[in-house]
Amino acid sequence: MRIDAVLCRPNECALECIQACQRIHGDNVYIKFDEGDGHPHFENQPCTSCLSCARACPFDAISLDEKRGARRQAKRRARVKIEEDKRPYEVADYFERFPEANMIFARVYKDPSFQHYQKGVYHSSESVVRKRIAGYGRLDLELSIATWKLYDSRFNASDAYDVKQHKSKRPQRRLKADPEILTQHIKRVARFFGASLVGVAKLDRKWIYQTNIEGEPYDIDESIMFAVVMAVEMDYDKINSSPAFAASVATALGYSKMAFLEIELAEYI
Repeated sequence: MRIDAVLCRPNECALECIQACQRIHGDNVYIKFDEGDGHPHFENQPCTSCLSCARACPFDAISLDEKRGARRQAKRRARVKIEEDKRPYEVADYFERFPEANMIFARVYKDPSFQHYQKGVYHSSESVVRKRIAGYGRLDLELSIATWKLYDSRFNASDAYDVKQHKSKRPQRRLKADPEILTQHIKRVARFFGASLVGVAKLDRKWIYQTNIEGEPYDIDESIMFAVVMAVEMDYDKINSSPAFAASVATALGYSKMAFLEIELAEYI
C-alpha cells in the first residue's frame, strides 16, 4: 500500500485510515501516524492489503502498490497453477449428492429438532432492538430485512418472465462463433451486470443438490457441460462487524446481487 503525500491531508480528517486498520487488525496496525512529518505511514510491512484504509480515506490518498501487488499476484498464480482437470482441493471418496433440504440453512424449515424450527430469521431481533445496543438499532434491522428482498423473491421474479413462452415466440438460432470469443463475451456481460469475478468451468454434477428443498429434482439437461461461476464482493468493514446487523446487511445484499445476476445472465444466454 502507498500513501500519496500530496492528496493526504491529515489536518482535515479524523485519521479514518488508522481507525479502519485498527478495526480490522486490532493492536497489530500496519499504518501509524508520524508526529515528525505529520502524516500516516505504513510501518509493519508487509500489510495484508485488505484495503480498509483505502476505503476509509476521505481524500482517496491511499492506493495499492501496483508493482508489489503485481509481484504478489504472480507468486500466487505460480503457487496455484494446476494441470488441466486437476482440482486444487480434495474430495472424500464417500462424498455423494444430497437433498438441499439437508443443508444447514434449510433446517429452520425442515428439521423439527432444530431450536428455531419454523421461526423467522429475525424472530428474536425485536428484543435486541429494545436493548438499544450500538449496531442493533431499528434502522439497522430494517435495512437488513430490505436487502434480503430480491433474494427472497428470486423465484417469483424468474417466474414473472415465462422463459418457455418467450422462447416459443422467438426464432431459435444457434449463434455460430468461436467458443473462446463467446466465453470472453459472456464474462464481460456478467461483469457489466455486476459480478466481481466470473469464470467458466466444467460442470461437476456432484455439486448439484440431489433435490431442491421441496424434494423435486433439479432439471438440468445432460447436454449442459459447463457452468458460469460468479463471485460477488461484499462490504469488508460491514462483514467485520459481525454479529451486528451491519454484517447481515452486507451478506443479504450479496445474496440479492447474486439473484439479480442469475436472472439477468441466464436470460441473456
